[in-house]
Amino acid sequence: RRQAAPRFVIRPQSTFAFEGQSAKFSCRVIAVAPATVSWYHNNAELRQSVKYMKRYLIDDYTFVINRVKLEDRGEYIIRAENHYGAREEPVFLNVQPVPTDVSIVKPDLGVQRKRQPLEIKNLWQEARDSAPCFTFLLRPRVIQVGSSVKLLCCLSGKPTPDVKWFKGSQELSKYEYAMTHSDGVVTMEITNCRVQDSGKYRCEAKNTLGSDETN
Repeated sequence: RRQAAPRFVIRPQSTFAFEGQSAKFSCRVIAVAPATVSWYHNNAELRQSVKYMKRYLIDDYTFVINRVKLEDRGEYIIRAENHYGAREEPVFLNVQPVPTDVSIVKPDLGVQRKRQPLEIKNLWQEARDSAPCFTFLLRPRVIQVGSSVKLLCCLSGKPTPDVKWFKGSQELSKYEYAMTHSDGVVTMEITNCRVQDSGKYRCEAKNTLGSDETN
């Protein structure tokens, strides 16, 4: 029965967008019996609308959030379900305000013998160096034995912080767990969960300016 439940053969990935842009999540779901794929934010299902758009072609699903706002930032759950069971995949949408400090490039008004392409440099001002700061914290999860779980948090800091995961006081190996750190989103996945995987997990980030952690 469990084998007949939907499976994510291409998992959705966390993404980043500036205010006003569109954000897109894509996945592929296969199942023996037809599956219903829906998505949630803050425990509420997101219905088809001008802002939230869901498209699908056979087994491929695309979810689009149009004209994102800062309040759209956070964790989203994509859920695939049929009468044999259900599976969920969490993703994170990281929304940042559009930078306001823009370098104005003025063309040289002098006589030019040969036209040169206009070179644009430093269109956006680079972020200043800062200590690590978890802006979205880890949340408790309750998972069935045999299922997979992805722990997710959001991190800022420059230079890019070094990230480590711990269970209790024991550091976890990247060779035993799938760990990612991209666009400010940090994840760690435990596959085929066992009873002994229960416990308190901690994510620690450090750079030359400081450190932070979430558990």
